[in-house]
Amino acid sequence: MKNILVFGDSGSYGAWDINGGWVQRLRQSLDKENIKNLKNFTLVYNSSISGNTTKDVLDRFNTETKAYLNESKVCTIIFSIGINDSRKINNEHAVSPDEFKKNVIELINRAKKHTPIIVFVGPVPIHPIFVQWSKTETYDIKDIQNYGNIVKSACETNNVHFIELFDELLKIDHKELLQDELHYNTEGHKKIYELVKDFLVTNNIVL
Repeated sequence: MKNILVFGDSGSYGAWDINGGWVQRLRQSLDKENIKNLKNFTLVYNSSISGNTTKDVLDRFNTETKAYLNESKVCTIIFSIGINDSRKINNEHAVSPDEFKKNVIELINRAKKHTPIIVFVGPVPIHPIFVQWSKTETYDIKDIQNYGNIVKSACETNNVHFIELFDELLKIDHKELLQDELHYNTEGHKKIYELVKDFLVTNNIVL
Protein backbone atom coordinates (compact mmCIF):
# COMPACT_ATOMS: atom_id res chain seq x y z
CA MET A 1 0.00 0.00 0.00
CA LYS A 2 1.15 3.52 -0.83
CA ASN A 3 -0.17 6.82 0.45
CA ILE A 4 -0.04 10.22 -1.19
CA LEU A 5 -0.72 13.18 1.11
CA VAL A 6 -1.34 16.60 -0.42
CA PHE A 7 -1.04 19.80 1.59
CA GLY A 8 -2.24 23.00 -0.01
CA ASP A 9 -4.73 25.82 -0.35
CA SER A 10 -7.93 26.42 -2.34
CA GLY A 11 -6.16 25.57 -5.59
CA SER A 12 -5.37 22.00 -4.55
CA TYR A 13 -8.65 21.81 -2.64
CA GLY A 14 -10.32 22.09 -6.04
CA ALA A 15 -12.01 25.48 -6.24
CA TRP A 16 -13.85 25.90 -8.72
CA ASP A 17 -13.86 22.58 -10.54
CA ILE A 18 -17.16 20.67 -10.72
CA ASN A 19 -15.07 17.49 -10.84
CA GLY A 20 -13.27 18.22 -7.58
CA GLY A 21 -9.98 19.70 -8.74
CA TRP A 22 -6.65 18.34 -9.90
CA VAL A 23 -6.01 16.35 -6.70
CA GLN A 24 -9.38 14.62 -6.99
CA ARG A 25 -8.64 13.87 -10.64
CA LEU A 26 -5.34 12.31 -9.57
CA ARG A 27 -7.18 10.19 -7.03
CA GLN A 28 -9.73 9.05 -9.61
CA SER A 29 -6.95 8.11 -12.01
CA LEU A 30 -5.15 6.06 -9.36
CA ASP A 31 -8.40 4.50 -8.13
CA LYS A 32 -8.89 3.02 -11.59
CA GLU A 33 -5.49 1.35 -11.24
CA ASN A 34 -6.26 0.31 -7.65
CA ILE A 35 -9.29 -1.67 -8.77
CA LYS A 36 -7.09 -3.64 -11.16
CA ASN A 37 -4.68 -4.62 -8.37
CA LEU A 38 -6.11 -4.43 -4.87
CA LYS A 39 -2.95 -5.99 -3.43
CA ASN A 40 -0.85 -2.98 -4.39
CA PHE A 41 -2.95 0.17 -4.22
CA THR A 42 -2.33 3.88 -3.72
CA LEU A 43 -4.52 6.11 -1.56
CA VAL A 44 -4.65 9.87 -2.09
CA TYR A 45 -5.48 12.11 0.87
CA ASN A 46 -6.19 15.78 0.18
CA SER A 47 -5.37 17.97 3.16
CA SER A 48 -5.84 21.31 1.42
CA ILE A 49 -7.57 24.23 3.12
CA SER A 50 -8.70 27.44 1.44
CA GLY A 51 -6.61 30.44 2.39
CA ASN A 52 -3.72 28.45 3.86
CA THR A 53 -0.16 29.72 3.83
CA THR A 54 3.05 27.83 4.58
CA LYS A 55 2.67 28.93 8.20
CA ASP A 56 -0.77 27.33 8.39
CA VAL A 57 0.52 24.09 6.89
CA LEU A 58 3.41 24.00 9.35
CA ASP A 59 0.96 24.46 12.23
CA ARG A 60 -0.96 21.31 11.28
CA PHE A 61 1.69 19.24 9.50
CA ASN A 62 2.82 17.02 12.36
CA THR A 63 -0.67 16.14 13.55
CA GLU A 64 -2.04 15.38 10.11
CA THR A 65 0.91 13.37 8.84
CA LYS A 66 0.67 11.23 11.95
CA ALA A 67 -3.03 10.63 11.29
CA TYR A 68 -2.72 9.91 7.58
CA LEU A 69 0.62 8.13 7.32
CA ASN A 70 1.02 6.15 10.53
CA GLU A 71 0.23 2.82 8.85
CA SER A 72 1.87 3.47 5.51
CA LYS A 73 5.23 1.96 4.65
CA VAL A 74 5.61 3.96 1.44
CA CYS A 75 4.34 7.50 1.05
CA THR A 76 4.66 10.61 -1.05
CA ILE A 77 4.09 14.09 0.35
CA ILE A 78 3.02 16.80 -2.08
CA PHE A 79 2.92 20.50 -1.26
CA SER A 80 0.98 23.00 -3.36
CA ILE A 81 1.31 26.21 -1.43
CA GLY A 82 2.59 29.77 -1.72
CA ILE A 83 0.09 31.98 -3.52
CA ASN A 84 -1.56 33.07 -0.27
CA ASP A 85 1.86 33.72 1.26
CA SER A 86 2.58 36.15 -1.57
CA ARG A 87 -0.63 38.15 -1.21
CA LYS A 88 -0.39 41.62 0.21
CA ILE A 89 -2.57 42.83 3.05
CA ASN A 90 -2.43 46.62 3.30
CA ASN A 91 0.68 46.46 1.08
CA GLU A 92 2.51 43.96 3.33
CA HIS A 93 3.08 40.34 2.30
CA ALA A 94 1.08 37.85 4.35
CA VAL A 95 4.35 35.94 4.72
CA SER A 96 7.54 37.78 3.86
CA PRO A 97 9.87 36.26 1.24
CA ASP A 98 12.50 35.49 3.89
CA GLU A 99 10.00 33.83 6.21
CA PHE A 100 8.48 31.98 3.27
CA LYS A 101 11.86 30.51 2.34
CA LYS A 102 12.41 29.38 5.94
CA ASN A 103 8.94 27.81 6.04
CA VAL A 104 9.50 25.91 2.79
CA ILE A 105 12.80 24.51 4.07
CA GLU A 106 11.15 23.55 7.36
CA LEU A 107 8.36 21.74 5.48
CA ILE A 108 11.00 19.85 3.50
CA ASN A 109 12.87 18.87 6.66
CA ARG A 110 9.71 17.67 8.39
CA ALA A 111 8.55 15.76 5.32
CA LYS A 112 11.92 14.00 5.05
CA LYS A 113 11.25 12.42 8.44
CA HIS A 114 8.41 10.50 6.78
CA THR A 115 9.56 9.93 3.21
CA PRO A 116 12.30 10.68 0.67
CA ILE A 117 9.59 11.27 -1.96
CA ILE A 118 8.63 14.93 -1.66
CA VAL A 119 7.07 17.04 -4.40
CA PHE A 120 6.33 20.75 -4.55
CA VAL A 121 3.80 21.83 -7.14
CA GLY A 122 4.71 25.34 -8.25
CA PRO A 123 2.18 28.18 -8.16
CA VAL A 124 -0.04 29.05 -11.10
CA PRO A 125 -0.43 32.43 -12.81
CA ILE A 126 -3.63 34.29 -11.98
CA HIS A 127 -5.31 37.56 -13.02
CA PRO A 128 -4.17 40.11 -10.44
CA ILE A 129 -6.69 42.53 -8.99
CA PHE A 130 -8.15 43.32 -5.60
CA VAL A 131 -9.82 40.13 -4.46
CA GLN A 132 -13.60 40.26 -4.49
CA TRP A 133 -14.06 39.56 -0.79
CA SER A 134 -11.58 42.14 0.50
CA LYS A 135 -10.57 45.70 -0.35
CA THR A 136 -7.27 45.41 1.52
CA GLU A 137 -5.83 42.25 -0.08
CA THR A 138 -4.09 42.03 -3.45
CA TYR A 139 -2.39 39.28 -5.44
CA ASP A 140 0.32 40.21 -7.92
CA ILE A 141 1.46 37.85 -10.67
CA LYS A 142 5.09 38.98 -10.29
CA ASP A 143 5.00 38.26 -6.55
CA ILE A 144 3.55 34.82 -7.25
CA GLN A 145 6.33 34.12 -9.74
CA ASN A 146 8.94 35.30 -7.23
CA TYR A 147 7.58 33.05 -4.49
CA GLY A 148 7.50 30.17 -6.95
CA ASN A 149 11.18 30.76 -7.71
CA ILE A 150 11.92 30.66 -3.98
CA VAL A 151 10.27 27.23 -3.80
CA LYS A 152 12.10 26.02 -6.90
CA SER A 153 15.47 27.10 -5.51
CA ALA A 154 14.80 25.41 -2.16
CA CYS A 155 13.81 22.21 -3.94
CA GLU A 156 16.97 22.20 -6.05
CA THR A 157 19.15 22.80 -2.98
CA ASN A 158 17.45 20.05 -0.97
CA ASN A 159 17.08 17.49 -3.78
CA VAL A 160 13.28 17.66 -3.81
CA HIS A 161 10.98 17.38 -6.84
CA PHE A 162 9.50 20.60 -8.23
CA ILE A 163 6.72 20.75 -10.82
CA GLU A 164 6.82 23.91 -12.93
CA LEU A 165 3.28 25.14 -13.60
CA PHE A 166 3.74 28.89 -13.89
CA ASP A 167 5.77 28.90 -17.10
CA GLU A 168 3.79 26.03 -18.62
CA LEU A 169 0.46 27.78 -18.12
CA LEU A 170 1.81 31.08 -19.44
CA LYS A 171 2.51 29.30 -22.73
CA ILE A 172 -1.25 29.06 -23.25
CA ASP A 173 -4.03 31.57 -22.63
CA HIS A 174 -4.26 30.83 -18.91
CA LYS A 175 -6.88 33.56 -18.38
CA GLU A 176 -9.34 31.34 -20.28
CA LEU A 177 -8.74 28.71 -17.60
CA LEU A 178 -9.74 30.98 -14.71
CA GLN A 179 -13.16 30.79 -13.07
CA ASP A 180 -12.54 34.01 -11.19
CA GLU A 181 -9.45 36.19 -10.86
CA LEU A 182 -7.76 33.73 -8.49
CA HIS A 183 -9.14 30.21 -9.06
CA TYR A 184 -9.03 27.90 -12.04
CA ASN A 185 -12.11 26.43 -13.74
CA THR A 186 -12.81 22.83 -14.70
CA GLU A 187 -10.61 22.99 -17.81
CA GLY A 188 -7.88 24.68 -15.81
CA HIS A 189 -7.82 21.95 -13.18
CA LYS A 190 -7.78 19.35 -15.94
CA LYS A 191 -4.67 20.97 -17.42
CA ILE A 192 -2.98 21.18 -14.02
CA TYR A 193 -3.81 17.52 -13.38
CA GLU A 194 -2.29 16.51 -16.70
CA LEU A 195 0.94 18.38 -15.94
CA VAL A 196 1.17 16.94 -12.42
CA LYS A 197 0.30 13.38 -13.46
CA ASP A 198 2.80 13.42 -16.33
CA PHE A 199 5.54 14.53 -13.94
CA LEU A 200 4.68 11.88 -11.36
CA VAL A 201 4.64 9.14 -13.99
CA THR A 202 7.86 10.32 -15.63
CA ASN A 203 9.62 10.27 -12.26
CA ASN A 204 8.21 6.84 -11.32
CA ILE A 205 6.28 8.23 -8.37
CA VAL A 206 3.01 6.77 -9.66
CA LEU A 207 2.21 4.36 -12.46
